[in-house]
Amino acid sequence: MINFFCIGRNNVDIYLQQNKVYPGGNCNNVAAHLARFGHKAALMTVVGDDALGHLQLESLERLGVDVAPSRTVKGQTAWCSISHEDGNRKFVRSDLSIFEDNLISYKDVRKVLEQDYDAIYTCVCRGSYFEDGVFEELGNFGIPVCCDFADQWTAEEVYKACSYIQYPYLSCEEYSLEETMQILEGCVRHGASVALGTRGMQGSVAYNGREFYQQEAYPLPVVDTLGAGDSFLARFSMCYFEGRKQLELIQFEDEAGGNRIMEEAEDMIIRYSLRMAAVYATYVCGYYGGFGNGIDFDPSMIKEDL
Repeated sequence: MINFFCIGRNNVDIYLQQNKVYPGGNCNNVAAHLARFGHKAALMTVVGDDALGHLQLESLERLGVDVAPSRTVKGQTAWCSISHEDGNRKFVRSDLSIFEDNLISYKDVRKVLEQDYDAIYTCVCRGSYFEDGVFEELGNFGIPVCCDFADQWTAEEVYKACSYIQYPYLSCEEYSLEETMQILEGCVRHGASVALGTRGMQGSVAYNGREFYQQEAYPLPVVDTLGAGDSFLARFSMCYFEGRKQLELIQFEDEAGGNRIMEEAEDMIIRYSLRMAAVYATYVCGYYGGFGNGIDFDPSMIKEDL
């Protein structure tokens, strides 16, 4: 079992055609998927004191996620409205204003010290939502940091972050395979341990400084692509860190021979993690929402007309 500290923004997803609202947001989704596989996860985010805030936290609590680190403040919980065409989601409108006056602080980040966590999971998507300098502090706790940069990044920004983000996750659908490999290679050159690029139905690529690992996507019928990325990254992370945690229990007296064996074992862990991630993301695309748990949407839940 592994224990993750998930920290970052959140938002519910309002499905316009269905008139449903689903709990969601990058770190919320990842925490939910970790819990579903029996792992431990804590969530630090900010929600409003409204029905949607209750939906966000209560849906995670039912799965076993520790939401005690999160803050509930006065205001509207962040939301995005979404339409669908052939299963592909399209973001229509959003209100993330709750984070303007409630940025994640150094005090929030230090909650990672309250338990023995195996890794930190965070995201940078359409704004950081951290106070100045706080995001960089994530790298100062001696705990591996995974960050989903989604598709809101430049190579220069990611390379700079790789000095304190050991596991950068990038959406690379707009890049060729060769370009993706060059970017991942740059991440490791600037300090990352393993860099991962997801490419939609073109599969995924990981690089650890020794080898590139490629994984195909599985073209099954799709109901909803909204949860594909977060479910892929959650499953990859849990498989990879659980495998690494087991390897840490093994010590060889023959250092040179042991290092070779460990490198081969890490290769297998990365390949396995990518395969399991692709399988799980395919499964999640078979239902609506980041991790399901939708409820009927009432217009009174938000402050403006859709």
